[in-house]
Amino acid sequence: MNRCCDVSSRQFRHLLSIATRQPVRHVIHRRVFQRSNVQNNVPRSLSSTSSSQIVPRSSTPLSLPSKSALHSPADTIFALSTPPGRAAIAIIRISGPSVLKIYTALCPTLPFPRPRNATVRTLYHPASTTTVLDPSALLLSFPPNQSLTGEQLLELHVHGSPAIVRAVLRAIPCTEGVRYAEPGEFTRRALLAGRLDVTQAEALGAVLAAETEVQRATAVRGAQGVLGREYENWRGRLVEARGELEALIDFAEDQQFEEPAEVLVANVRAQVRVLRELVGTSVANAARGRLLRDGILVTVLGRPNAGKSSLLNVLAGRDAAIVSNVAGTTRDIVEIGIDLEGWLVRFGDTAGLRSKVVGSADIDTIEQEGMKRAIQRAEESDVAIFLVDATNDSNGLQAEIPEDLIKAAKICIERKVSLIVALNKVDVAQKQGESQQEGLRSILDTLRKSIYEQLNLDYKTVPFVAISCTQAASSQLSIQEESGIKDLHFALTSTFKKMTTALEPSADPADSVFAQMQPDMSLWQDSLGTTERQRLLLQECTTHLDEFLDLTSAPTVDEASVDVVLAAESLRSAANCLGRITGRGDAGDVEDVLGVVFEK
Repeated sequence: MNRCCDVSSRQFRHLLSIATRQPVRHVIHRRVFQRSNVQNNVPRSLSSTSSSQIVPRSSTPLSLPSKSALHSPADTIFALSTPPGRAAIAIIRISGPSVLKIYTALCPTLPFPRPRNATVRTLYHPASTTTVLDPSALLLSFPPNQSLTGEQLLELHVHGSPAIVRAVLRAIPCTEGVRYAEPGEFTRRALLAGRLDVTQAEALGAVLAAETEVQRATAVRGAQGVLGREYENWRGRLVEARGELEALIDFAEDQQFEEPAEVLVANVRAQVRVLRELVGTSVANAARGRLLRDGILVTVLGRPNAGKSSLLNVLAGRDAAIVSNVAGTTRDIVEIGIDLEGWLVRFGDTAGLRSKVVGSADIDTIEQEGMKRAIQRAEESDVAIFLVDATNDSNGLQAEIPEDLIKAAKICIERKVSLIVALNKVDVAQKQGESQQEGLRSILDTLRKSIYEQLNLDYKTVPFVAISCTQAASSQLSIQEESGIKDLHFALTSTFKKMTTALEPSADPADSVFAQMQPDMSLWQDSLGTTERQRLLLQECTTHLDEFLDLTSAPTVDEASVDVVLAAESLRSAANCLGRITGRGDAGDVEDVLGVVFEK
């Protein structure tokens, strides 16, 4: 152990615990008594601990201060749970200790509805039993042990007239201690009551914001709480591992352990190594999940008048970009969002790329800036479509590729941007007197070979499609079928699937430690719903785990080789990162996190 300072290891650990407000003494004592020969003759290594023994109880309510000093968490809150405006039904939700008083004020003559039973009631104004607010409202009550907020909860399903909704909302706060809910306060109370963790709350926000089928499916999986429970499981293992090391620090001289220090540290290190692989996989999947959440960025590149704007309009199903026979019509980036078979895709039409050649128009300053932005957009993209148009000249059918497009292809390859090559104006090839399908295929193969050689691409890894935007825009269905747009859709969605498929840990399945700790495979699909906040904390967690693995890499455990105090501190920091994700750790910024999450 490192004794370079005058403070003993026990004093150092004690001061560290006070400074960070970490109540770990009970963990240390429990682990010491489990491992000492005096109390237990059977050694219990960390690897033999079951999940049920080490996972903290996720149902334990949190003790967090109120978001606003002006509002008490004991207040009864209410809010309109359906969108404002005219509708058949509007739902008003009320939660808190004054629910019964509010009901009595609105329905003074009839008993409170039975729990979880729909009941029709006439709602009156609290100040006058002759003033009817809604002649037939449907009421649902939920007792504290069956409600989301952990409080008495009442739902008023009233007629969706804006006037009725306003009247009921104005009548509810006539009871003392009742106020309109702050943004996300119902979800906040559910978290405080232990009904949700922060990961589920964030997933609920993703459910409400979902625009496409893939976003919906990912958000719904995250709302089931699998991720939060697994993070708590990992945190529990790290707490136990820290207890092992703390026991070694404080009581190695006082107690006789069944296992040597080297074996104890080696067992802990084996567990941490597997946890590092599991957390690292979650980080990698979070990056893939960003594509599902924020949308996949696709850039269309090509020379002027190659049909980029026409392709964008075909994919969007509307005239999103101006189309003209004049080359260089598009000068700046035109971006539109499209739901392409469940994926949110942000397509970008760019200025045409060309080089100055003899006889062509000069490239002015605006066009140069447009080309610069096009290449920059391609560098930042997830997918780039290289649109090459077939042109017919005295030498036959050609695929002209400007030098700047070749440079853009090289940049995209270096940045690992997924590429798709699309040959536009394939209808030109069909008019070259090739009535036979074999003849057309020969022309396309020749053009593809020429394109891939010029762009220096591998035809085995970069998809190639032949399309005709002119045919796709035709009103005749038979002509549309020959446009090749379906092939482009297939190439795009196949690329999207590869980019967003959940990764799995690369650890050896034969590893006994990994086999014991390996979670259900569905976890990795759920990890695609990891938010950016969670990803950053997971990334920080891996940093601390790497620090621990570096500190314990020595073959022996002694004062000169392994600083067990710093190793234990690394595990504490890693566990805190996981606790900050779920909101159940000892980190001090949980309140700030909740404020941001619930306001969404």
